[in-house]
Amino acid sequence: QWEDFHEDRAFTLLERYRRRLPSFNDDIQGTASVTVAGMLAALRVTKERMSEQRILFLGAGEACTGIARLSALAMRADGANESTIRRALAAFDSRGFLHEGMTIDEPHKKELALPLDVMKEYGLDPSKNLTPVDLVRAMKPTMLVGATAKAGTFTREIVEEMGRHVARPVVLPLSNPTSKTECTPEDALRWTKGRALVATGSPFDDVVLDGRRHVIGQANNVFIFPGVGMGAILSGLRVVDDTVFLVAARTLAGCVDEARLAHGALVPDVSELRAVSARV
Repeated sequence: QWEDFHEDRAFTLLERYRRRLPSFNDDIQGTASVTVAGMLAALRVTKERMSEQRILFLGAGEACTGIARLSALAMRADGANESTIRRALAAFDSRGFLHEGMTIDEPHKKELALPLDVMKEYGLDPSKNLTPVDLVRAMKPTMLVGATAKAGTFTREIVEEMGRHVARPVVLPLSNPTSKTECTPEDALRWTKGRALVATGSPFDDVVLDGRRHVIGQANNVFIFPGVGMGAILSGLRVVDDTVFLVAARTLAGCVDEARLAHGALVPDVSELRAVSARV
């Protein structure tokens, strides 16, 4: 299990060794799996399909790249064609909006760059210094994912604008510890009048808003890697490919019981870890 390598090396090491020995990078693939599980659980509430989603990423490191890759795989498995997928995923890194035609040094970020024809379709000008709010207005994302390690990245303007276009926006501030989370669950819920479906990378208490309790599930990789590791050993897998993590994500999403889902929780409680790991 590769973990805690700098992104400059993490992708290279994963690609170099994943076909030589059964291995995976938890920061890239485990994070992706638990996050996509949260997305799939949210779709149990909204009654929508993965192929219909539009996802905006704030952050373009190991976590968001892995999530984008697995999201694309989940969309593909749900019948989306490549053109739909290319329109559905967009990302910002610390230097701004990633798009075709700009200089991008890191190879893994190039796959997150929005094509120029899609930008034209959305009415976006690549010569301008675009902000996340600009993208939310143009793209109307259904899901917002953050892995920036920068508190306050999900501003009120971003989340409120998202809520204008989406009945149940899925807001996933994944950075930890809590001091670095992109926004608090309470903020996301207040700014959307309780409509947001929220999972976080850090543990948060439940939120009570207008007399209704919202349970905040923690999208923790611990729900994924024990089951994937044991499954790889038991099955004798030679290559732990991304389809493994899509199966894990679907399984984890199915582990959220209806009562918990009714309170907005998108992942199980950590007390269920052993049972969840066995199913994964």
